[in-house]
Amino acid sequence: MDLNLLKRKLLQLSFSGKVTNRETTDISVDTLYEKIKKEKEELVKETNARKDPEYLPPSENEYLFDIPKEWKWIRIGEIGIFKKGPFGSSLKKEMFVPKDANTIKVYEQQNAINKSSELGKYYITNEYFEEKMKGFEVVPGDIIVSCAGTIGECYIMPQKMEKGIINQALMKMSLVHSINTDYFLLYFDYILKDISNEKGKGTGMKNIPPFEVFKNLLIPLPAYEEQERIVKKIKNIFNIVNKIEIEKQKLKKSKNILTKKVINLAMSGLIVPRNDSWAEDELGNILQYEQPSKYIVESTKYSNDYSTPVLTPGKTFILGYTNETENIFNASEKEPVIIFDDFTSSSKFVNFPFKVKSSAMKILHIKDGMSIKFYYYLLQSLNIDVSTHKRYWISVFAPMTVPVPTKEEQDKIVEKVEQLLNLIDQI
Repeated sequence: MDLNLLKRKLLQLSFSGKVTNRETTDISVDTLYEKIKKEKEELVKETNARKDPEYLPPSENEYLFDIPKEWKWIRIGEIGIFKKGPFGSSLKKEMFVPKDANTIKVYEQQNAINKSSELGKYYITNEYFEEKMKGFEVVPGDIIVSCAGTIGECYIMPQKMEKGIINQALMKMSLVHSINTDYFLLYFDYILKDISNEKGKGTGMKNIPPFEVFKNLLIPLPAYEEQERIVKKIKNIFNIVNKIEIEKQKLKKSKNILTKKVINLAMSGLIVPRNDSWAEDELGNILQYEQPSKYIVESTKYSNDYSTPVLTPGKTFILGYTNETENIFNASEKEPVIIFDDFTSSSKFVNFPFKVKSSAMKILHIKDGMSIKFYYYLLQSLNIDVSTHKRYWISVFAPMTVPVPTKEEQDKIVEKVEQLLNLIDQI
């Protein structure tokens, strides 16, 4: 079960009006919308912000999904004031001064990412604030957003905060009172991820969309009471999903321990009885390595539309897909290989054509008359300290003495191990 996908589906249903019921006592959305417009005008006056051009009503072909007839689509720019940080040339490090009674704090991305107003050590003089930076002031209740690199991380500025401004990598959002802040932030996260997937095909955005795009994005507007009900419902269900995630991680840890135990017992000859005493040999004589240099991908512009996987022996395994057609390693069901990370000792069994990203691995071939699956599982059973940064295959693994059962026994052990691992998966 993909719990992140489950959360996304819940959000989609929530913003479509399918997780709560409208109450007859709710104030109408049209009344709420008029109130929002007045509050926006007041907010512009209070903050001396530049007035936005008049927003065009959304057309039906802009609607993102169906919403209840009692709701209304409006534009994000209508519900608050949004401002990005100053240009880099107007806020350089040489302008920063030691903190004293006459300084103004400069808030950074780390404040949004780590959800804290206390982090940071940069300050400007009050004189420079009054002269150039007053328009970038952030006040309690404002939302700061990280806008570059790690984008979309939000933090609501607390009541007890130092007077300060946002830096170049932040945006501040000041919402009208008739929008529930939690409702907006849930939708903000939802819509940003949708834009990221659409624009970047899952790779993530590198920046917040330009303001002319961002402020014209649509948001579904239910009654304020309905916004509160949606937030409450989402938080309750997310709490349950988070508990499931914790239990899932515990189960995964238990499964990994059990899997390791099964493989260790098998490699010790305790799952399939030994017929005779096993021979021994150096692992490097059984698994012979090939350097992957000729199979390294030339471009890392991957796409799911391409056919050849680019592999790593680590947890990620498939980094992406390439359309390159030359120097592909043609592993197959009949001639599988093991890819081995030379610095971490992690390994993967591969029985399909592939390319690789770097030379920091070995491609391991099996000696004739041996089972590559048996020695793949043997690698999984080894506990080697890889805390030192060095290449491990030649120096540690290849000289290692390992058991050599007969080929018939190797095949029986692999069959039994895979039966037990399938059973663990089912459980």
